[in-house]
Formats: sequence, structure tokens, C-alpha cells
Amino acid sequence: STNTISTYVQLQNVGNQPVPYQDLAVRYWFTPEGEVPLNYSVDYAVLGSRNAQITFGKAGTETYAELRFNPDLGSLAPLSTTGNVEYRITKGDWSFFDQSNDFSYRPFSLDFAPNDHMTVYQRGQLVYGQEPAGATVAKAGKLASTQVALAPLDAPEAAVGLPTALSSYPNPFTGSTTLTFTLAQSQAYQLAIYDTNGRLVQRLPAGQATAGQPVHVEWQAAAVPAGFYLARLVTDTVVQNLKLIRH
Repeated sequence: STNTISTYVQLQNVGNQPVPYQDLAVRYWFTPEGEVPLNYSVDYAVLGSRNAQITFGKAGTETYAELRFNPDLGSLAPLSTTGNVEYRITKGDWSFFDQSNDFSYRPFSLDFAPNDHMTVYQRGQLVYGQEPAGATVAKAGKLASTQVALAPLDAPEAAVGLPTALSSYPNPFTGSTTLTFTLAQSQAYQLAIYDTNGRLVQRLPAGQATAGQPVHVEWQAAAVPAGFYLARLVTDTVVQNLKLIRH
């Protein structure tokens, strides 16, 4: 169980024709457990967080979060990808989801992997994946082939303008560790800790980094069990992940 569904998705156009972004929709199917209003947050997108929008809906008896893209992006070129899009789903009262019965849920993986339980639509026609049994089935299309793949939490990503990668000392550690990074541009940053199932463990204090000046943030981890964790740094231009070992 978790109070946050963290989703990492990347679309690849494996066809030979460009696909307009405005024609695409990607659905993540899940069980909301109750009638509490749902919220979302786009934490990072290679295309720009403002260019990815999430809406919630139902098809038959099934609930989904639908990802759409800003039409101003133009088209997804043949044999190219959207890059990583990372978003979170939460409830208005922060109550828990049971992901074990979520149709689209896949356990944490260290590799990119196709997930045919997420569905992709082009102009309303299903072009990839399978819908859950209780969904109102969309008409299968014969449009340009589009493939969806889940990106893992610690997938390697380009660090734009990051002269000093995210690091920590000590690592491995026992009670606490200090995360350190330096940005090439002055900008706001967010830091969070996740477990190996992709669940949020703790949000660390956010702040404003000054270009070229090291930032140090301590994680007090005495209350969490020993094991592997992932620290994630997110800004408007950077996403960096770091594996942590708590003894």
C-alpha cells in the first residue's frame, strides 16, 4: 500500500510517420479505493512539465489517469521518443492506494520494459496495449504504430547543465547522510527519497540553488529500515538519481 502512485512513462514512435502530439493519449489503469477526489503532479518531463497534463476518468467500471500532451509540441517524429514523463497520483485526503489490484501497476525494475497494461490511443483509437476487462473497449486502430514503455525510477537520464552530479556522504550510512549537488543555473530544486518499489519515503526540504554554489541537504534516516533507497533531485532542467544504502 502507498499514498502515492508514481508513474514513469516514455512513448516511442516505432512507425514511419510523424504522430501529432495532440492526437495521443496514454492511460494508466488503477483502482482508486473509494470516492475521494484525486490529484496529480507532473514532477518531470523531458518535453517540459507544463506540456504534460493528466485527467482522471472512467471507462465502464474502470478508472484511469490519462496523459495528454500540449498540441504546441508539434509531432513525435518516427523512431523518436517523448523522453521520460514522471507524474504522481494522490488522494485529496492522502489515504492509501492498494497497488496490488491496479491493472497497470508493475513492480520496480532497473531496466526500461514495455507495459501492455498501459494503453495508448491515437485520435481515440487503441494503438497499443490491452484495456482491463471492465473497461468500455476502444476501437482498435491501424494508425502509425506507437509503443509505450515504463521507465524505471533510476533510469539513466541526461543531466542538463549539471556540472556536479548528486552525491552523498557517507554512503553507505547508518543514521543520516548528506546529499550534495551543484547546479549550473540558479533555480528551484526538490529532493525526495524513494524505496525500491518506487514509493515515496520522504520529501526533503526544497529550496533555491545559486549557480555554481554547492547545496547540502541532510537526510535523517534513523526512522526507516535498513536497505536500498533512491534519492531524486528534480529542477526545471535536471533530474538526477542516486542509490543510497542504509545500514
